Amino acid sequence: MNVLAPGVVLTERVAAFIKPDNPIYRKSLLGPSDPRDVAAMNLYLASDEARKVTGTVMRVDGGASIYCMAKRGADTSSLDWSIP
Repeated sequence: MNVLAPGVVLTERVAAFIKPDNPIYRKSLLGPSDPRDVAAMNLYLASDEARKVTGTVMRVDGGASIYCMAKRGADTSSLDWSIP
């Protein structure tokens, strides 16, 4: 079993309330997710390519979970911050 954990997804309704000057944009490395980002992860998890992916939490949050970990004082030194 896998879990998909989206962060803030910038739908039309959410965009009406969250403007670019909102702090949520600063609490994520990449800003709010686009619905296509979440859909792409769903498609991957449903595909044959993910047949061996089990017991994972797939976060589609633009880095917000990393920001929250660091803000709470979690040790993030072991994370690979390089961009492929």
